[in-house]
Amino acid sequence: MSYLAVDRNGTENIFSYQPFRNHNRIWDTEHDYVVLPKGSIEKLIGKKLTWENEPVEINNENIKTKKG
Repeated sequence: MSYLAVDRNGTENIFSYQPFRNHNRIWDTEHDYVVLPKGSIEKLIGKKLTWENEPVEINNENIKTKKG
């Protein structure tokens, strides 16, 4: 599974595990993650995430697709 989350600074990330909140941001350097370009999460799932949101697990139901 993969998870999307935004850290306190607004940086969008995709994780190969379910991330946890620490004091400064959401991420754990012991696991793999990738910083995404700003706006990527909204394009993928159709809504904006912020630090206040819980991480979102990526699955077929929540990925926004283009039709036509």
